[in-house]
Amino acid sequence: MLVRKVNDGQISIALRQIPGGMLCNDAALRDMARLRPSTPTALLSVRGVGEKKPADVGQRFIEEIVTCCRENRLALDTYGDCA
Repeated sequence: MLVRKVNDGQISIALRQIPGGMLCNDAALRDMARLRPSTPTALLSVRGVGEKKPADVGQRFIEEIVTCCRENRLALDTYGDCA
């Protein structure tokens, strides 16, 4: 569910600013959904996310993640919870 929500946010951003497929690959989206970062610094822990992405579009991804986690009572920043 979170991967789909984050991916929907990616599509929304891509339609307005960036050619499709240039934001995140599926592996990065899955890692984002697994780690659920809530800050630009935490977003850097996602595989496939470099320093430029949080500055460019990171806040949109974070907003989608935080909203979905709150709606579904999921913990944020789950780095220690994931194996």
